[in-house]
Amino acid sequence: MIRCHALILLMLSQILVEEYVQKYRAKHAAFLNSIRLNLFNGGSYFTHKKDYKSAFDYYSDYLQSVTYPLFEDYNYMKNDALIPHAGYWAMFCGYKLNDADKIMRFKDQAERDTSMLNFVRQYEAEAYLIKKTLLCMLHR
Repeated sequence: MIRCHALILLMLSQILVEEYVQKYRAKHAAFLNSIRLNLFNGGSYFTHKKDYKSAFDYYSDYLQSVTYPLFEDYNYMKNDALIPHAGYWAMFCGYKLNDADKIMRFKDQAERDTSMLNFVRQYEAEAYLIKKTLLCMLHR
């Protein structure tokens, strides 16, 4: 009988915890969504300061937040108009850092920015040249 009561109490506590988590999850998601734009603005700030490594990190965080389960209800890939711009600027920072992997990391998002598509293609070509040069150096 005691085990039965303990089991019932355990199940009730789990249900209460889940309700608590769901209630505050939405509030936390709304708050973090409201300040998420600061990641993009931080990237812009460091780009203007020519600190491309920090800028890339900010743009990367902005773009990766699309995949966080907390934000799945916002559907950022469809609804966030800044995703292509952040992809382009992340690609630009990778280009300035001369890092082929960083250039190509957000290529798909950057290609959606039609106003900068010529530069996106240029950065992609540069990334392939960097990789080719590295491979040639490794095989010597």
